[in-house]
Amino acid sequence: MPELILKFNLPEENEASEIAVNAGGMHNAIWNFKQDIRNKLKHGNYTDKEYDLLEEINELLIKHLDDNNVLKLF
Repeated sequence: MPELILKFNLPEENEASEIAVNAGGMHNAIWNFKQDIRNKLKHGNYTDKEYDLLEEINELLIKHLDDNNVLKLF
């Protein structure tokens, strides 16, 4: 069975190790945020200005995910 092992030189790479260890939680938070925006756009009762702002936030989130090559994960 293939295996992936990440190694960090601590304490020098402590921040990188914390990011790797908590990546699942970060993914879940971003996924939930993206779903919240989607649900608000689909089911919310907003003014045109509010709706446009939600769309802009959603587009910015998608852009940042794409710019960092992680959009496919969402």
